Formats: sequence, C-alpha cells, structure tokens
Amino acid sequence: MLWPVKTGSKLWSGITLLCILFLSGDVAAATEGAEVDGELKRWVPSIALISGVGAQNAQGTITTTDVVGDPVTAPLPILPAATPQPIVPGTPMTARTRMMTPYVGGSFELMTPAWFDIATSPRLYAHVDVSYAFGPVYYIPKIGDPGPFIGPTNIANFTTTSIRGQGATLSAEVDPLLVMAGFGFAFTFEAGERTFRVKPSFEYVRESIQINGLVRRAVGPNSANGGATNVAAFRPITLSIDETLVYHGLGAGLELELDTMRAGPLMLTLFANGKGWNFLDNQLYTFESSNVYGEGAFFQFLKNEWAFAGSLGLRFRWAPE
Repeated sequence: MLWPVKTGSKLWSGITLLCILFLSGDVAAATEGAEVDGELKRWVPSIALISGVGAQNAQGTITTTDVVGDPVTAPLPILPAATPQPIVPGTPMTARTRMMTPYVGGSFELMTPAWFDIATSPRLYAHVDVSYAFGPVYYIPKIGDPGPFIGPTNIANFTTTSIRGQGATLSAEVDPLLVMAGFGFAFTFEAGERTFRVKPSFEYVRESIQINGLVRRAVGPNSANGGATNVAAFRPITLSIDETLVYHGLGAGLELELDTMRAGPLMLTLFANGKGWNFLDNQLYTFESSNVYGEGAFFQFLKNEWAFAGSLGLRFRWAPE
C-alpha cells in the first residue's frame, strides 16, 4: 500500500515542479514583454537638440525716380525731354535668389500611449521647436555699393561718377527667432534589436524677414564737378527703408527616429526630418521712400509661397524601464 503512495507523491511532485517552471517562464516572459511594451503604454515627454537648414526663394525689385533737386541751388543740365536721369542708373532692376538659412535650437515633444494593440502601435505626438537662425544677408538686387561717400584721390577727376558709395540695394535676412510646431502620428517598428519610429506630421512655422533698402546718389552742380574739389560740395540723396515682414506657413513633415542607447531613465534617440510649408499670407510688398524734393525710390519684395527645411537631432526621451 506504501508503493502506490510514494509513486503518486513523486508524480504529483513532478507535475507541481513543471507547473512552477511553466509559470515562472510565463512570468519572466511577461516581465520582459512589460519592459518592451511598457514604453508604449505611457506618456513620453522628451527634449531634443536640433540643427538644420531652411530654403526658400525670393524676388526683389528697386525702382528710382529721376533726379529733381532744387532748381536754384542745384540746377540740372538742359536735356531732351525723352532723356531720363534716374537717381540710380540701371533701375528698375529685378533679381531673384534662393535664401538658405541654417538654424540651431531645441525641441519639446510629448507622445501619447499607443492607441491600439496592433502592429506599429500607432501613437499621437506633438512638438514645439524654438531655434536661432543665423542665415546670411541676401541682396536682391544690388547696384553699386551704397554707403559713405568717398572721393577720388585725384582732384582733377572729381565728378559725380567718381565718388564711391553710390548705388542701391534691397536686402533680406531671416530674423533669429524661428518657431516651428506640429502634431502627427508615430508608428513603431522593430528591426533586429533596434526600435525605430516613422512619424508623419502636420507642421506650422512662423518666421520674420528683415527687409532693408538703401539708395545713395551724389548730385553736383549741373550733375558735373562744377569746380568741386571735395565730397561736401555734392548734394547727397539718401533714401532708405527698414521693415519686418512676418509669415505663417502650414504644411507637412516626415521624421525617422532611431533608439540608440539607454542612460538611466532616458532613452537617447537620433532623428532626421524634412518639412515643407505653404505660406497663404505671402504677397508682393511695396515700400516707398522719398525726400523733400520729391525724389523717391520704390522697393518691392516677394517671397515664394513654398519653403522647405531639413534637420538632424538628438532626443532625450523620458522612458524609465
């Protein structure tokens, strides 16, 4: 009677052991799965360092009126009525350029938990970027080199055309503060031991462009030297503008993000993105400057309705294990 009891006890012990091993295996797998899936089930804030460059086309036009002056103190030579005498010869002039604007800055992003337990674990995210733009100044167009008047060293050649510092410019420069924001969907994929995300988005940008225009002309008696031997003998024409244009653009973007390494509760990721915006509020702007004689200059600026940007960055995601 004892043998069957011992045999049954061993059998029961074996079944119990198998159950324990099976359950412990399930617990380990569940724990590992919880670590993998845990990040998908929580809100994930993050900050990032970004560096990129924007591109947009622009057009500028400068037009100047004829030289008028004071008919008593600075009479003009008698010319045929059909002979124009613009303040800056060669105007009106139009030029086009592509403005490339590098920028660096920071980004804050917030990602929701995954909506559904399906492939790619779709999630919603939103971001706000604030960057410092340090693009060059673009001259569109530039005629001569307007600035301080500098006379020739040879007094015998002292004429209106020999004085340096005459001409016209229209310049455009993106202001340092560049604000971008957007929201979209993040789709998570696994490749080997790496996790990466594909993130299409709707994008917004606010940028301001500083517009400066300058026209300089030295007018002498009868538009010749008239015995003048220094710059002070010439009447200066100075016409200028200083304007700031603010643009708002809406568009789309696509970002690729790769998890690289963990540093405590932070997951470090590398990302690259591209964005494009359409500016519905852009238009042809015309600015005018004139003096007491009625001599004037017109500066026109038109930005293309599309702008594009691409950036690289390092993101610190708060995703504790």
